[in-house]
Amino acid sequence: MPSIRVPATKRTTTLTVAVKCRPSTEGESNRGIIRILNEKEVLVLDPDLSKDYLERLRNNTKERRYSYDYAFGPNFNNVDVYKKSIQSTIAGVIQGLNATVFAYGATGRHVIHFKHLILPHSPSEMTSMFLRCCGKTYTMVGNKGDPGLMVLSLNTIFDLINKDNNSDKFDVTCSYLEVYNEVIYDLLEKSSSHLELRENLGQGIVVAGLRCIKVKLPDKILELLNLGNSRRKTDTTEANETSSR
Repeated sequence: MPSIRVPATKRTTTLTVAVKCRPSTEGESNRGIIRILNEKEVLVLDPDLSKDYLERLRNNTKERRYSYDYAFGPNFNNVDVYKKSIQSTIAGVIQGLNATVFAYGATGRHVIHFKHLILPHSPSEMTSMFLRCCGKTYTMVGNKGDPGLMVLSLNTIFDLINKDNNSDKFDVTCSYLEVYNEVIYDLLEKSSSHLELRENLGQGIVVAGLRCIKVKLPDKILELLNLGNSRRKTDTTEANETSSR
């Protein structure tokens, strides 16, 4: 398999950081500790001092302001987040660029890899590209009413492939893994053994033994996602009753 590393002449990196304030969970009081000031700024107040109204009037509260490329309030859905902060990056994957979408929260992470191979010029010049997503379950997977970033990314990728004149030259494969207690598991295997990271001369760092399934439709990948999600480790946390681990 060819290398997934971008040629040296194309190694330019653009990092975009977005933050989304989640809705309050049941039992939480809306004390206004976190405030979205505008499309780029977030204000965080000290949790203890924020309870005292008089202290706020006297401007005695401790506060921190954070600036991002994008700041989304709890009323924004996954489509809003995708269109504003991710869609243009996903479109570049079809052109041979590498893209990583990383969603991080307070209660754990999961990883999914999509590898796409295209034949841009000649049989001897095969370019490999991949989209890698990891992060929070709802943001990345979503539901029927509010599809997650994985689902939206898949739809964009397959739409662009179908519109391409050389669509028959694309190969799309899917792998799905989880890191639990610092151990790697293959979520597409019914009883996965512990997998290890290995270094490959052509591909760099790879997960040895990770299953790779060829797919032709986004629905097939969603089927694999659902299968993998059913095998993920979950537990109760203070922030989420069924948090992925």
